[in-house]
Amino acid sequence: MNTAHEYYLPGKEIGHSILAELQQNESEIFSDQRARFVSYFEEIPSFLQGFFDRNPEFKRLLTEALRFNVLSARYEFLNHIEYAALLAAKRTLNVEHAFFGQNTPEAAEIGFLLSVFTNVLDGILDEVPEIVSPEDKKELGRVMVEQEWATSRVAPEIISHPDRHPIVCLLMESMRLVLLHLIETQGWRSDEKIRREFSEATRYAFHSEKKSTKLKLGHYWPDDMKATEKMLFDKSVAPAKIGLLIPICFHGWPKELSPQDLDQLAWQLGSTGGWLDDICDIHDDLESGVWSNVLLELYRIVHKQAPDPERALMMLQWSLSDRVMQRYLIRASVERFERLMTYIEALPIPNKLSLKQSIADKAMIFLSGFDFNAFESWGRAIPVKNQTINSAVKNN
Repeated sequence: MNTAHEYYLPGKEIGHSILAELQQNESEIFSDQRARFVSYFEEIPSFLQGFFDRNPEFKRLLTEALRFNVLSARYEFLNHIEYAALLAAKRTLNVEHAFFGQNTPEAAEIGFLLSVFTNVLDGILDEVPEIVSPEDKKELGRVMVEQEWATSRVAPEIISHPDRHPIVCLLMESMRLVLLHLIETQGWRSDEKIRREFSEATRYAFHSEKKSTKLKLGHYWPDDMKATEKMLFDKSVAPAKIGLLIPICFHGWPKELSPQDLDQLAWQLGSTGGWLDDICDIHDDLESGVWSNVLLELYRIVHKQAPDPERALMMLQWSLSDRVMQRYLIRASVERFERLMTYIEALPIPNKLSLKQSIADKAMIFLSGFDFNAFESWGRAIPVKNQTINSAVKNN
């Protein structure tokens, strides 16, 4: 199905409108973003240098994998994957500061590696599933589903074979390094509850990612709206929970938070972030023919007027050019974000602002269509840092 070009699909315009309202309503956490991003990119070269020095094989695999994004549009998911991972590392530190008032470089490294693993897995499943061999699938299942490492507390050996695709090699090495670092943390080794929560979250994230690839427009009709919505949100919620658990693996469970509190925070973070990402991907999702929670919400509305699924899908596409519907999506998005901020404000954690700013920065990247190749709007220092980053990744 490839009909998106026939309609006016204002995903970017809606994203910009949402961002403008959030910047006005939540000025405390959005006002200093320019300075924060300049700071992030000033820290990146030293982080990468130390990380690559300690993990030369990962650097080699990343360099080799990044070459594929110029070969075919199907590999575009690799574009700026290192930047996304670096910002994920920074978010890990922000979560750690929010919970514990500390920053641990090793926690940032796990956040970096998990981001690479998640984005590569998502890209492979969506775009190039054929590069994963039956042996690779068996190996992924052994590590991500059977999870002997969760009880033995010994990092798994990843069985390699000479014909494995370079991008799958990067996926496997990211997974291996995450688990290798993880089992050495104090909280992981001393607290069975942390091991159980992390194990369940990673297994759930893996299953959710695989299930979501089956939700194709025109082939899958969401008869059970709530179940479909949960399936789609789980794809974002499970990784959000993993991100929250990384600092806990280093410091132990926060006294102020129950596992139920963490589950609810993960749901709020993941569902809000997933929704904002879907808003900006309306065009891509329609063009690729995949359901998202935004498209599901629109389908829910138009299905009342057109019970026939095919007609409802056509109305869904046309509804995106309707200004009333666009305004509805803007309002729904702002309300979701503000509910998340209200929830965080009520949590018994010491440094709420750090967590809120981290969420605001991720929302800005989603909603603004942030272009990592065009940093001019963030100050003259950034392009220099951009070159330094590229040099560290490709030429170091």
